[in-house]
Amino acid sequence: MLKLREKYCFAQWVSIIFSPLFWVSAGVFRLIWSSVVVGEIDFAQAEIVLGVTLGGPIVFFLYQVYRGKYDFDLTHRRQRLGFYLLSLGFGFTGLNLLYDYSNYLFRYFLGLMIVGMFFMVITFWEKISLHVGSLMVFYLAYNLTHQWRVFWLFPILILVAWSRVKLKRHTPAQVLEGMLVPTLVLPPVFHLLGII
Repeated sequence: MLKLREKYCFAQWVSIIFSPLFWVSAGVFRLIWSSVVVGEIDFAQAEIVLGVTLGGPIVFFLYQVYRGKYDFDLTHRRQRLGFYLLSLGFGFTGLNLLYDYSNYLFRYFLGLMIVGMFFMVITFWEKISLHVGSLMVFYLAYNLTHQWRVFWLFPILILVAWSRVKLKRHTPAQVLEGMLVPTLVLPPVFHLLGII
């Protein structure tokens, strides 16, 4: 019974709930859907972009987990790099579509892709926390473009960082990098691209 408790401890649940797969998908979906709502792109264009940018990587990832080739945390560097490369490939395909659909969405998505490339490059040398990093990107991107309306969500970042260290999936330095990379890269990139 003790092992069952350890396996499904609070830190594990936090890590599952705030999975990068969920937060990256939620962020991209929110971005695309809000553009449909304001009439910047139509529903068919949104379906295509979401299918390419999210559908491809999610289906691939879940299939690899099902086959036993990947674990949900992408523990091994080779898994992480392969998935990053595949996701960036799908992302650049979506970026190409957005170039034809919406200038604003193209620039916004390009900013997110640049941050994603920083994560991938860092992964060549060490294991940065993608749980913390993806949540930080979501937090910053939303707050930078919406006058810091949800600044109060920062404690969730701290909770996720704690859970990753508690589960021994990352060191404190890797978690800190997950916070710092988006903080140092996203604001200047959004500024240069005219998003903020």
